[in-house]
Amino acid sequence: MSISTDTTQATAILPKLSLTNFGFPWYNVGEKTFEDYCNNLLNFVNNSKIKTSYFHINDYTDDAAGNGTYNYLNPNPPSGMRKDKGTGEITPWIVTYWLDKLPSEVEAGVVTTVNPTDPWKSDPSNTAGNASIGDGTAGHPKDNMRQSFELIQAINNAAGAKKITNMEFDHEGGGAYQDATPYGGVNGQPVGIGYTKWLWNRYMPESVRFTDQDASQQGFAGHYSYGFVNYRTEAWAESSGGSIEAFAENYWFGELEYEPNEFDFAMEFSVDRDTRLHQFLSTETMTEALGENPGKIIQGNIDNDYPNGQIKGAGTSLN
Repeated sequence: MSISTDTTQATAILPKLSLTNFGFPWYNVGEKTFEDYCNNLLNFVNNSKIKTSYFHINDYTDDAAGNGTYNYLNPNPPSGMRKDKGTGEITPWIVTYWLDKLPSEVEAGVVTTVNPTDPWKSDPSNTAGNASIGDGTAGHPKDNMRQSFELIQAINNAAGAKKITNMEFDHEGGGAYQDATPYGGVNGQPVGIGYTKWLWNRYMPESVRFTDQDASQQGFAGHYSYGFVNYRTEAWAESSGGSIEAFAENYWFGELEYEPNEFDFAMEFSVDRDTRLHQFLSTETMTEALGENPGKIIQGNIDNDYPNGQIKGAGTSLN
């Protein structure tokens, strides 16, 4: 009698770690400060097995308060911010001190902010609230996402071998670009996911692009390395083919509270804030309220306390 032994082993599913820069805590970013920051960032990347390093980008031509917050993106930053105090165009610092120095095995990405309420001004005719596709021709100013992709392309053109091949934006910074729209870029049509995919296939490196012939098919199964961050996101959009990154906004691990918005004291402003904050942090945690297996309790009470099977919880912060 022969005896066979099943030696099949389970394949470990390992997380892919990303490091995201959402901006700096200072204005007037100078070259030396930026270089020091990037050196620290690269040291962390080299020692932590990061798969993708994301860096924040925005409109350096019209940055917040005009303070030079995005000098590191500017190919002609102010002389006083440069180490050599020189003038004229240079390779942007984001390329010199970050992109060109990333390890070969680490992918590069950007975090952009494109909400139409805050217009990018590399096209001066773009206005607040512009949520229509535009290529810069008369009557069709370049919308924020197009200008963002143009900036990504400019950075890649200035870089060496390493290119930006990933992109994300936060829910609050995305606006109408999170809407399900058909694939395409017709002037005057609403911006959305289908349009962003269309831009991707024009401005990103060839290695991550798709042809219009393929991408325009509703059944297209290619994957775009871009997405937006929110509590719940979906990889597949209703009106355009191809999946996107489904970033989940998960934080405050182990600190989530059970139904914090049900407690009136959180909004009782006659009580001083510190007292309210202490009370807020003293509410029951999810585990305290629902036990070690909250899913079982929720599934058993969907019709009553848990419509749609959703947990009623939120973070511990009190703003």
